[in-house]
Amino acid sequence: MAQAKKLPHKTYEAIVIRAGQLLYSNSDPLSYQVRQRAESDLFSRLTGADCELLCDLQHTRNACAHGTRSDRASVQQILRNPRDFRNLIERAFHLYDRLPQLLGS
Repeated sequence: MAQAKKLPHKTYEAIVIRAGQLLYSNSDPLSYQVRQRAESDLFSRLTGADCELLCDLQHTRNACAHGTRSDRASVQQILRNPRDFRNLIERAFHLYDRLPQLLGS
């Protein structure tokens, strides 16, 4: 399970970095400031289920990385059920693949 707990962190960061690449092509997507801006812009541009997915992924990442309990019931369920956890990661990969269309790049 230790390996699985690293997945939300890597997946969330990959989505934020990819958003930075797409939104700010002339900037370093690994720069802290660019990642912060990309994260903020990503949340403001996504809607509905995509925004909820990113929020669940962010909270799952934080719960795993910091060993804390999320206040989101959906994240508590994700962390209790390996099938829900896998589904979150699979949906996150799909979101990653759709970022160019979602962000208009």
